[in-house]
Amino acid sequence: MQSNTKNEAKLTLRYPQEVKDAFKKIAKEEGLSENSALVQALVWALKFREGMNAR
Repeated sequence: MQSNTKNEAKLTLRYPQEVKDAFKKIAKEEGLSENSALVQALVWALKFREGMNAR
């Protein structure tokens, strides 16, 4: 991953087409870019995992 000046990292990610299609649909429904929808889901997953580990 490479960092840029916005404290963000860039990553090339390979994932199944059906996952891409699902994120495209979610992004459209939520008024987000596909990238934003994917980042949002990753953040939620990390928070959920942290919550599960706190138990």
